[in-house]
Amino acid sequence: MNRDMPLILVVDDDVQARKWMQTVLEAEGYRVLEAGDGNEALAQYALHQPDLVVMDIYMPGKEGLETILQLSNHYLTVKVLAVSGNFYEGYDVGTLAKSFGAKGILPKPFSAKELLDQVETLLKTG
Repeated sequence: MNRDMPLILVVDDDVQARKWMQTVLEAEGYRVLEAGDGNEALAQYALHQPDLVVMDIYMPGKEGLETILQLSNHYLTVKVLAVSGNFYEGYDVGTLAKSFGAKGILPKPFSAKELLDQVETLLKTG
């Protein structure tokens, strides 16, 4: 594991989705932490201060929007990529996620290339 590579926290209650994102990111050399819900994400962020958080919106317990808001309020430089399979006509969860502090949004399902492109873009921005 290259310690010079950015550290990314992947937060998703779906273990299969989380492991897939971890595999894709690690194949590109990124270091990856995992969390299964918002509470675990907040604890991981406090301990490790990752360079980017990939956050699922809909999770049991503490869901993504609440977690994004808490991260944004406590860590002014946090970068969050919000991902969700629930983008509905008339209810733009992506815009809502951005208003809560997410820097990018990515609708599920997405390809490895789409994930990597978003991650790279967000890591480059200040």
